[in-house]
Parts: sequence; C-alpha cells; structure tokens
Amino acid sequence: MLAAVSASFALADDFKTIDGKEYKNVTVSRVEADGILLRGKTGVSKVYFSELPKDVQERFCSKPAQAATAAEQPKPAQIAQSNAETRRADERRRQEEARFARENSNSSIGILFATILVIAILVTGIIATVAVVNAKKRREKRALLVKQAQEFIDGVKQKLTLPVVSTDIMLKPGENAVYSSPSVLYETRAVREYHAVHSGVRVAKGVYIGGTSGRSLSTQQWAKLDTGCLTITTNGWYLSARKRKELSRLIK
Repeated sequence: MLAAVSASFALADDFKTIDGKEYKNVTVSRVEADGILLRGKTGVSKVYFSELPKDVQERFCSKPAQAATAAEQPKPAQIAQSNAETRRADERRRQEEARFARENSNSSIGILFATILVIAILVTGIIATVAVVNAKKRREKRALLVKQAQEFIDGVKQKLTLPVVSTDIMLKPGENAVYSSPSVLYETRAVREYHAVHSGVRVAKGVYIGGTSGRSLSTQQWAKLDTGCLTITTNGWYLSARKRKELSRLIK
C-alpha cells in the first residue's frame, strides 16, 4: 500500500472534484487527515476528501466520515489561539480583582479616617461645650454670691441693723442668727512625701553598684474635715454637724 501511495505521489495524474473542478497533470505531494495536497504548474492546492469522488477517497485510504471528523477537529493554531485568549481573560480577571481589592481597601481606609475625624470633632465639641457650660455656671454662681452680698450690705446700711434669720441651733438669750448656709469645713494638713534618688553606678545592663538615697518633703494640702451648716450670730460663728447637732467648738 505504501509503495502504491508513493508511486501515486511520483506520477502525474488528473483529479476532478464532485462539483466539476479539474486538476490536470498534478502530483499528490502529501495526504492529510481531511484531504490531499496537489502540486502542479500553478502551485500547491489542497482538495478535501469531501470534494472528491468515492473511488478517489478509497484510493488514498480515507473515508468520508473520518475526513469530516478530522475536518471538525481544531487545528494546532486554533488551540494555541484559544489558549492565548484564555490566558488573557484570566489575566484581565486577576487585574480586575486586584483593582477591586485596592478600591475596597482605599474606601475602607477613607471611611475609617472619616469616622475617626467625626468622632474627634464630636468629642472636641462636647468638651468645649462642657467647658463653656461650667464656666457659665461658675460666672452665674459668682454673680449670685456678689449680688447676695451686695443686697445684704445694702439692707444693713438702710436698717442700721443686722437681719435675723431662722436657724436650728440653740441660741443664748439675746443672741440672734444673722446668716445660715450649708458649708464644708476644710483645714490644711501637713503631708510628707519621700523622694528617692538612685546613686549607684551602672556596670552592665541591669547591674548597678551602689544604692539609693532620698529625702522626705512636707507639703501643705487641704483636708476635708466636716460638712454641716455655718451659722453667724451676734455672738460669734457656729458650725453644726450634718445631723444638725450643735458642735461644741465656737469660733470667735
């Protein structure tokens, strides 16, 4: 069979397709899965088995069904092109995913920064508002105390006598209360604090030679002693306890 095919390749022959096209004085240069290559004076032409008569197909050991199947199979160039397109599509998908991740990351950072900024602004606003309110309350309280003191002084000047107020403490005969208000008693107390100073020499990491020396310092600090009601009478000052029991201490 191979000898016959080789001989047919070497000898010139005429071929006529089913639709009437003729190839004269040509030689078969190669038999492929789906057809044959014909070489002639005009060049090389490929004729598919589906275009040739049945006897020519059988002559070159090919069947129409096999030829059709071979024709339908993808060519190496088509496979390579398909693989390249698949790789490009995968690359585009990876780039899109990376871009989407970057955008989400930037968006998250922006949202976090905006949230922190808003919280900082709100906290600053609250602190400023509280400070303003407290300052306003202090000014109002100071103004009220000054007003009450001025009214007290004006009343004393007009009546040339001290006003009499009610009180829960027991007064002596002929003694009148002229002022009574809740108050807190404070007194300065000496507080000693020890300040130590290391006087050693460092010879290695974590290793020192020597010791520590220090001194005790005494500072004066306000100490809360009691709460109660401060009452001023014509005979002196009284400080009653919270339960309105009269204290034995009298400040004159």
